[in-house]
Amino acid sequence: MADPTNGLFSATLCRKGATLGMMIENLENDIVFGRKPVSAWKPGVRDWLNAGGRQIADEFGAAHRSARR
Repeated sequence: MADPTNGLFSATLCRKGATLGMMIENLENDIVFGRKPVSAWKPGVRDWLNAGGRQIADEFGAAHRSARR
């Protein structure tokens, strides 16, 4: 599947992408290896969104809308 953000820019992703990526990766691993229950996913995603994920999504959304004009 093609990456829909290919060619778009997010300043927040540049600043926080590595940290946010590790945040989700750690959560996934904790759930897969039984260190956390599956029910930890939803609050973990909420934490990720609040830590910058929502801003990244907003920036990519704006960039996508701008590119379509």
